[in-house]
Amino acid sequence: VIFKREGKWVTELAKNKPLLKLNAEYVSLMRESKIKTDLNYLRKNYNEAKFIIKSIKNRSLTILNVCKEIFKRQINFLNDGDIGMKPMTLKDIAESLGIHESTVSRATSNKFVQTPRGVFELKYFFSSELFTDTGKMISSKVIMKMIEECIKEENTNKPLSDNEISKYFTAKGVSVARRTITKYRERINIPNSTQRKRNTDD
Repeated sequence: VIFKREGKWVTELAKNKPLLKLNAEYVSLMRESKIKTDLNYLRKNYNEAKFIIKSIKNRSLTILNVCKEIFKRQINFLNDGDIGMKPMTLKDIAESLGIHESTVSRATSNKFVQTPRGVFELKYFFSSELFTDTGKMISSKVIMKMIEECIKEENTNKPLSDNEISKYFTAKGVSVARRTITKYRERINIPNSTQRKRNTDD
């Protein structure tokens, strides 16, 4: 869960998990048992239970640390929405935290974060990158948002073709090929210019 406290963004784990603890009666049995086979059995299970509890705590801590690192990098998303998204990979987070990339992948798969802008899967914040004419990297999600905004402002009687959108991006200093515009436009379920014109005429 991400929220603002005294003007600063705070990341916390959702407090919806049951508290795990060892059963006091079984711990007491282990301490009082005089029979070696019983004692060995109880000790084995005691150690396994402790290991499980510790592993779950470590897992939660990993998820929290990964989430904090994601939003340290994606703070502009919290402030400005998709247009503020930065290119980011699993490898970036793994290197920052000194953990394996597969650990980051597990920590973000099917895990969700509640933000003031909605609930998102953590994987949502990882995106590929494109280079602008100035050499600056830009997130593919920013490109999709820009396409969305561009089409929203177009003349509905003369919708922009993907080639025209590509030229619009170039004028903004962002080189995006027409086929890339087409790919991202289709990904956000926006019809092509012919279909948009037909919808307007209808």
